[in-house]
Amino acid sequence: MAQEPARPYPRRPDETTSDRLDSWKDVAAYVQRDVSTVQRWEKREAMPVHRHVHEKQGTVYAFRSELDAWWRGRGVGLSQQEDGESGQVQAAPTSREQRNPRPGDPGLAATSQRPGWAHWGVILTGMVALGMVLTIVSVRTFHRASDEQSVDSARIGDPARAAGGVPDNRRSGTPRVNSDAYDLLLRARYLSVRTTDADNQSAIALLQRSIELEPSFAAAHAELASAYVTRLAYVTPDVTRELEEKAFASAQRALSLDPNVPEAYLARGDLLWTSSQRFAHDRAVQEFRRALALNPNSDQAHRRLARVFVHVGFFDEALRHADRALTINPSNAQALNSRAQALLWMGKDEEALAIFRSMPGPVLPELVEANTAFALLRLERREEGLAYLRRALQRYPNDLSGNLPAMEALLLAPSDPIAATRLVASIRQRTTANPSHHAAYFAACASARLRHAREAVQWLREAAATGFPCYSLFTRDPNLDPIRSDSEFQSFMAELQKSSVSLRRTLFPDGK
Repeated sequence: MAQEPARPYPRRPDETTSDRLDSWKDVAAYVQRDVSTVQRWEKREAMPVHRHVHEKQGTVYAFRSELDAWWRGRGVGLSQQEDGESGQVQAAPTSREQRNPRPGDPGLAATSQRPGWAHWGVILTGMVALGMVLTIVSVRTFHRASDEQSVDSARIGDPARAAGGVPDNRRSGTPRVNSDAYDLLLRARYLSVRTTDADNQSAIALLQRSIELEPSFAAAHAELASAYVTRLAYVTPDVTRELEEKAFASAQRALSLDPNVPEAYLARGDLLWTSSQRFAHDRAVQEFRRALALNPNSDQAHRRLARVFVHVGFFDEALRHADRALTINPSNAQALNSRAQALLWMGKDEEALAIFRSMPGPVLPELVEANTAFALLRLERREEGLAYLRRALQRYPNDLSGNLPAMEALLLAPSDPIAATRLVASIRQRTTANPSHHAAYFAACASARLRHAREAVQWLREAAATGFPCYSLFTRDPNLDPIRSDSEFQSFMAELQKSSVSLRRTLFPDGK
């Protein structure tokens, strides 16, 4: 049986100028493994090893401080273990032996259990502020360690990548990144998953200030593009054209500065996954995957893939990417939301409800509240769901998306069909520049409960056409049971199944 590997040697107090390791051999010696093992860890487990790219070949380097931090968290959330490789000790501090210790092992009492996924939201509340502070402090500490006033872009970018930050891949010889500009970008990144007007405006202002300080900072231009897309999708859909132009220009500016900046491809994918682009799922996924290829440790790329996959009904894939995003960055609230949605649409209502109830308020608030009520309805707690929803309507009386009134219609359909019918009709008045596909689906469910089959199918078609062609949900949701024998519904479902199969083949041509 393999023994627990020795940890890297702690740094001595006098090692103030030798944090950097400048070869695979040095890295391997530091963690007491051979070169092939650390190269595999870098590839499979995001071990923080960085590269300088030259004309003919590249060189690698690493920092002891980053390796220490990585080692402490090694193995958390990884889906693959490194068992069975001859001649090497494979167990990590969270290996299978420790998760399932042998009777009598002295470390049994000290073994901690990984929290269930339903507790991610509880972890999130404490991690949001702490993660932001620690990230910024670590960057500033790194800056102080340098004798220069500003830091080489490769050295400032790569450590951030290992911590889920924003890389900057510009080659040596170009202007250096201003440290204050980088801090502003980190603050904006913290706000980027929030969808309220105030948070979005703050993120845009921070990024604009970052660019003023460092006009050639490609990652800041790219993040600004995504912030504009967030604004057009969730805050001011009535100014879509102007914001799309700004987003496109910012993304192109980022690519002109650095064609390998991952955030630019995230922004282009965001633009493709909007109403005006007819939610081009396949092309958006292509952009997100390109970003992930450039930065495999990007929680932002993983959470975007999870968002697309959950909307098209590929729930297992959505869960994998959401879980990976949360492992990299537990404070990624939109990844948490995608995980909760996948569980809800799969029928795992209790687990989904626990996550929705712990979601931070600034993240998709009306949708989270509507989904919470939806989960209560699915759990046959309709009265509780109705009371919960009405409190939400008081908090968000101007719900432009229509999610809350559509959910109210669904909850009222069995007891007050007149009021439910009136509410369904009112959903047509929601903002049409970027209509909520979730509201359309809730309206379809309400219409089905009212046995208005034709209207229900019309709503389902709208949901599918505006980014929610979720065949896996439509085929199993009991709210649609009253209309399943309707010929128009059956015809629509046959069409949707065909397009779902085609999309899966496009997104996963190798069948995986």
